[in-house]
Amino acid sequence: MPSTNSKQVYNLEFPVNIDQLKIGGYVFKRIDDYERAFQEMQHLGHTSGSEFSIRPNTGSHQITAYVTPPATEPAPALAWEGEHTQLSDVTLLLSIFTGRHVFHVDSPLGENEILISDHRKYKYGGVLECSPNFEEVEEITGDEWWQREHHDIGFERTINETLQLIRSREWQERYKGGHFLFLYQSAMEKRYAAEVFTQCWTIWSHIFGIENIGNYTEAQIRRSAESDRIKYVLEEYFYDPLDRAANAKIEIMAKARHRIVHFGKKSDDVSYDDLELFIRATEALIAKIFGLQPSNLYNTSERLSRYFGQLVPATNFQS
Repeated sequence: MPSTNSKQVYNLEFPVNIDQLKIGGYVFKRIDDYERAFQEMQHLGHTSGSEFSIRPNTGSHQITAYVTPPATEPAPALAWEGEHTQLSDVTLLLSIFTGRHVFHVDSPLGENEILISDHRKYKYGGVLECSPNFEEVEEITGDEWWQREHHDIGFERTINETLQLIRSREWQERYKGGHFLFLYQSAMEKRYAAEVFTQCWTIWSHIFGIENIGNYTEAQIRRSAESDRIKYVLEEYFYDPLDRAANAKIEIMAKARHRIVHFGKKSDDVSYDDLELFIRATEALIAKIFGLQPSNLYNTSERLSRYFGQLVPATNFQS
């Protein structure tokens, strides 16, 4: 049974065989009927080899856990509007690391109260979701595989380390409160590629702005070329200086962004694969900002190398 000060948590998908997560002083525990709740969330495919068998379904919001806060809750690190505690930071991190909108309610919903947020699994975000610092474990084979219960592969540790990072003075000073994380969560939801692409472009432009406040005036930042902003982020986080051919590709993508924003469709010299590449690069960018080595699950490193004609340094992505 949950304690008297516990809060209901919606849509938290626990790591396989993990019943409890301790994050930032908060203790998240599965509900007793977690298997049913998990199966009634949205799933887009059928699986039978994981902890539970699931089938494709449209799903709905599900209470999957209770969270017990510490005796004294810290203030949030992120710039939320209204009254919030660190629990809001934690649920945002859980959302973008699991690809589901995780949130809590202070008390059960009343008879006439409804949830208006999107319950669907995020369409994008897979690079970050696969970037936690996984722990090495002793291999268990054969009939003994089932003995590996309650083993956290590094998810809990990564969330705690990320929470500590965004609360640090250095991170806060560099990223000015981390407003772009709100933009990122919004972008990763179920959306069309062109729409997500323009939202991701805003994130890159925002990062250029907050990292150059001391170098330029606000007016100069506003007047800077879109392509210069993207080039800055690419060189700061992924590449050594880009060559002329790569700069030309950035110009093409900047024109595609302009056409989508102002006319509702992309130009023919940029494919939907190119738009998705930029989205995946954004997922990798957030992983790097969190101090993680991005997963190369979607071959983002090779695709960036092909698109820009320059190899991405090997240390930028997991092998």
